[in-house]
Amino acid sequence: VAAGDFLGSVQRWRRQRGGHSGNGGNDGGGRQPVAWEALAGCGGFTRGATALAWAPSGEFLLAAGADRTARVWARSGRTRSCGRWHEIARPQVHGHAIATVAFARELAGGCRYRYLCGSEEKAVRAYDAPQAFLGTLERISAGPGVAGGSEGDLQLPLGAAVPALGLSQRPLYERDLVERGTAASAKA
Repeated sequence: VAAGDFLGSVQRWRRQRGGHSGNGGNDGGGRQPVAWEALAGCGGFTRGATALAWAPSGEFLLAAGADRTARVWARSGRTRSCGRWHEIARPQVHGHAIATVAFARELAGGCRYRYLCGSEEKAVRAYDAPQAFLGTLERISAGPGVAGGSEGDLQLPLGAAVPALGLSQRPLYERDLVERGTAASAKA
Protein backbone atom coordinates (compact mmCIF):
# COMPACT_ATOMS: atom_id res chain seq x y z
CA VAL A 1 0.00 0.00 0.00
CA ALA A 2 1.30 3.46 -0.81
CA ALA A 3 -0.06 6.90 0.09
CA GLY A 4 1.11 10.45 -0.52
CA ASP A 5 1.34 12.97 2.29
CA PHE A 6 1.22 16.75 2.57
CA LEU A 7 4.95 16.96 3.33
CA GLY A 8 6.02 15.68 -0.09
CA SER A 9 6.70 12.03 0.71
CA VAL A 10 5.17 8.76 -0.39
CA GLN A 11 4.71 6.42 2.56
CA ARG A 12 4.63 2.66 1.98
CA TRP A 13 3.39 -0.32 4.00
CA ARG A 14 3.51 -4.08 3.48
CA ARG A 15 1.09 -6.61 4.91
CA GLN A 16 2.90 -8.68 7.53
CA ARG A 17 3.23 -12.41 7.01
CA GLY A 18 0.35 -14.29 8.54
CA GLY A 19 -2.00 -11.45 7.69
CA HIS A 20 -3.14 -10.67 11.24
CA SER A 21 -1.94 -8.57 14.13
CA GLY A 22 -1.16 -11.51 16.37
CA ASN A 23 -3.15 -10.06 19.28
CA GLY A 24 -5.79 -12.77 19.04
CA GLY A 25 -8.60 -10.23 18.86
CA ASN A 26 -11.06 -9.52 16.14
CA ASP A 27 -12.93 -6.51 14.88
CA GLY A 28 -16.29 -7.58 16.31
CA GLY A 29 -17.42 -8.96 12.97
CA GLY A 30 -15.46 -12.19 13.30
CA ARG A 31 -12.58 -10.98 11.12
CA GLN A 32 -9.00 -10.89 12.32
CA PRO A 33 -7.32 -7.48 12.11
CA VAL A 34 -4.52 -7.12 9.57
CA ALA A 35 -1.08 -5.88 10.62
CA TRP A 36 0.98 -3.69 8.31
CA GLU A 37 4.71 -3.06 8.40
CA ALA A 38 5.93 0.46 7.58
CA LEU A 39 8.59 0.55 4.86
CA ALA A 40 11.06 3.23 3.86
CA GLY A 41 9.25 6.04 2.10
CA CYS A 42 10.07 7.83 -1.11
CA GLY A 43 10.54 11.58 -1.02
CA GLY A 44 11.52 14.50 -3.12
CA PHE A 45 8.45 16.62 -3.65
CA THR A 46 8.81 20.16 -2.34
CA ARG A 47 5.05 20.30 -1.69
CA GLY A 48 2.48 17.59 -1.05
CA ALA A 49 2.27 14.34 -3.00
CA THR A 50 -1.16 14.47 -4.66
CA ALA A 51 -1.57 11.32 -6.77
CA LEU A 52 -0.12 7.81 -7.09
CA ALA A 53 -0.40 5.07 -9.71
CA TRP A 54 1.31 1.69 -9.95
CA ALA A 55 2.53 0.64 -13.39
CA PRO A 56 0.20 -2.01 -14.86
CA SER A 57 2.73 -4.77 -14.14
CA GLY A 58 3.64 -3.32 -10.73
CA GLU A 59 7.35 -2.76 -11.33
CA PHE A 60 7.34 0.97 -10.61
CA LEU A 61 5.33 3.68 -8.90
CA LEU A 62 4.39 6.98 -10.53
CA ALA A 63 3.61 9.86 -8.18
CA ALA A 64 2.62 13.45 -8.82
CA GLY A 65 2.82 16.48 -6.62
CA ALA A 66 1.55 19.94 -5.88
CA ASP A 67 5.08 21.13 -6.78
CA ARG A 68 4.10 20.53 -10.45
CA THR A 69 6.29 17.47 -10.98
CA ALA A 70 5.78 13.77 -11.59
CA ARG A 71 8.34 11.24 -10.34
CA VAL A 72 8.93 7.54 -10.91
CA TRP A 73 10.36 5.18 -8.28
CA ALA A 74 11.47 1.62 -8.99
CA ARG A 75 12.99 -1.12 -6.90
CA SER A 76 16.55 -2.15 -7.60
CA GLY A 77 17.32 -5.81 -7.27
CA ARG A 78 16.29 -9.08 -8.77
CA THR A 79 13.42 -10.09 -6.49
CA ARG A 80 10.29 -8.39 -5.27
CA SER A 81 11.10 -9.17 -1.64
CA CYS A 82 14.38 -7.26 -1.51
CA GLY A 83 15.92 -4.23 -3.08
CA ARG A 84 15.80 -0.53 -2.40
CA TRP A 85 13.55 2.01 -4.05
CA HIS A 86 15.13 4.78 -6.11
CA GLU A 87 13.79 7.74 -8.04
CA ILE A 88 14.60 6.85 -11.64
CA ALA A 89 12.78 9.53 -13.62
CA ARG A 90 10.95 12.82 -13.54
CA PRO A 91 8.81 12.36 -16.60
CA GLN A 92 7.04 15.67 -16.34
CA VAL A 93 7.30 19.24 -15.17
CA HIS A 94 3.94 20.92 -15.41
CA GLY A 95 2.74 24.52 -15.28
CA HIS A 96 0.13 23.67 -12.65
CA ALA A 97 -0.14 21.38 -9.63
CA ILE A 98 -0.84 17.84 -10.81
CA ALA A 99 -4.05 16.45 -9.31
CA THR A 100 -4.27 12.94 -10.75
CA VAL A 101 -2.29 10.30 -12.66
CA ALA A 102 -3.36 6.99 -14.21
CA PHE A 103 -1.95 4.48 -16.67
CA ALA A 104 -3.70 3.95 -19.99
CA ARG A 105 -4.14 0.53 -21.50
CA GLU A 106 -1.59 -0.52 -24.06
CA LEU A 107 -2.89 0.04 -27.56
CA ALA A 108 -1.98 -2.25 -30.44
CA GLY A 109 1.54 -1.32 -31.52
CA GLY A 110 1.66 1.48 -28.96
CA CYS A 111 3.68 2.25 -25.87
CA ARG A 112 3.29 -0.10 -22.91
CA TYR A 113 3.83 2.78 -20.50
CA ARG A 114 1.45 5.57 -21.41
CA TYR A 115 0.20 7.63 -18.53
CA LEU A 116 -2.40 10.33 -18.21
CA CYS A 117 -2.20 13.28 -15.87
CA GLY A 118 -4.72 15.89 -14.91
CA SER A 119 -3.90 19.24 -13.36
CA GLU A 120 -5.50 22.29 -11.77
CA GLU A 121 -6.02 23.76 -15.23
CA LYS A 122 -8.54 20.95 -15.90
CA ALA A 123 -6.55 19.52 -18.80
CA VAL A 124 -5.62 15.85 -19.17
CA ARG A 125 -2.40 15.06 -21.00
CA ALA A 126 -1.03 11.73 -22.22
CA TYR A 127 2.68 10.83 -22.14
CA ASP A 128 4.53 7.82 -23.55
CA ALA A 129 7.69 6.52 -21.90
CA PRO A 130 10.73 7.16 -24.14
CA GLN A 131 13.35 4.53 -24.95
CA ALA A 132 15.77 6.00 -22.39
CA PHE A 133 13.26 5.37 -19.59
CA LEU A 134 12.64 1.78 -20.70
CA GLY A 135 16.42 1.18 -20.69
CA THR A 136 16.80 2.64 -17.20
CA LEU A 137 13.91 0.55 -15.90
CA GLU A 138 15.44 -2.59 -17.38
CA ARG A 139 18.88 -1.89 -15.89
CA ILE A 140 17.74 -0.99 -12.38
CA SER A 141 15.08 -3.66 -11.99
CA ALA A 142 16.20 -7.10 -12.99
CA GLY A 143 18.08 -7.00 -16.23
CA PRO A 144 16.90 -7.81 -19.75
CA GLY A 145 13.24 -8.47 -20.29
CA VAL A 146 11.83 -6.82 -17.18
CA ALA A 147 10.60 -3.84 -19.12
CA GLY A 148 9.43 -6.24 -21.80
CA GLY A 149 9.83 -4.86 -25.23
CA SER A 150 7.50 -4.49 -28.13
CA GLU A 151 7.85 -3.40 -31.71
CA GLY A 152 6.05 -0.18 -30.77
CA ASP A 153 8.95 0.69 -28.45
CA LEU A 154 11.27 1.07 -31.45
CA GLN A 155 9.09 3.92 -32.71
CA LEU A 156 9.28 5.80 -29.41
CA PRO A 157 11.46 8.88 -29.02
CA LEU A 158 14.84 8.44 -27.34
CA GLY A 159 13.97 11.07 -24.73
CA ALA A 160 12.51 14.56 -24.42
CA ALA A 161 13.88 18.08 -24.36
CA VAL A 162 12.35 20.92 -22.39
CA PRO A 163 13.22 24.43 -23.62
CA ALA A 164 14.88 26.66 -21.02
CA LEU A 165 11.91 29.02 -20.85
CA GLY A 166 9.12 26.55 -21.51
CA LEU A 167 7.14 23.78 -19.95
CA SER A 168 6.24 21.75 -23.02
CA GLN A 169 8.34 18.71 -23.79
CA ARG A 170 9.56 18.01 -27.31
CA PRO A 171 10.35 14.39 -28.20
CA LEU A 172 13.89 13.64 -29.38
CA TYR A 173 14.25 10.98 -32.04
CA GLU A 174 17.48 9.46 -33.30
CA ARG A 175 17.13 11.36 -36.59
CA ASP A 176 17.14 14.66 -34.62
CA LEU A 177 20.49 13.79 -33.05
CA VAL A 178 21.92 12.85 -36.45
CA GLU A 179 20.70 16.14 -37.95
CA ARG A 180 22.20 18.13 -35.06
CA GLY A 181 25.52 16.32 -35.44
CA THR A 182 25.57 17.04 -39.18
CA ALA A 183 24.75 20.72 -38.59
CA ALA A 184 27.44 21.03 -35.89
CA SER A 185 30.11 19.46 -38.11
CA ALA A 186 29.13 21.77 -41.00
CA LYS A 187 29.66 24.84 -38.77
CA ALA A 188 33.13 23.68 -37.74
